[in-house]
Amino acid sequence: MLITAADAKRAIQSAEAAHTRLKRLRAKGEEITEEVGRTLVTSGTGFALGLVQGAGVLTNGEIFKVPLELGVGLAFHALRLFGLGGEKHGTILSDIGNGGLTSYLHILGRGIGAEHWGKAKTSGEMSGALADRLAQIAA
Repeated sequence: MLITAADAKRAIQSAEAAHTRLKRLRAKGEEITEEVGRTLVTSGTGFALGLVQGAGVLTNGEIFKVPLELGVGLAFHALRLFGLGGEKHGTILSDIGNGGLTSYLHILGRGIGAEHWGKAKTSGEMSGALADRLAQIAA
């Protein structure tokens, strides 16, 4: 079998095209992985803070008279602003801070909603199918 210069050129072009596609897919995969990781850190922080509050580890859920969630949110954003974590890992600090602030604002909004409209439960109790399922698991 004889390979011509045109055959070699087509093979090289095909290999280069495949390499370019692979680089695009890899970049997209890295982007998706980073976004999923950031979502897990943010939501995991809120979940962990909820566990601490639910377990009653802290008196009144506060540290130095500041709600735990608010304190965590502000502290981790401050650490990021002071440059801890550097350029590469600083976003993790912001994600933890966002989880704390989101958790705090959820609690605050739920309390205000219950106070003004009075239909929601304010003690952290849940209602609905999820609450029923969790009650079955706990029993």
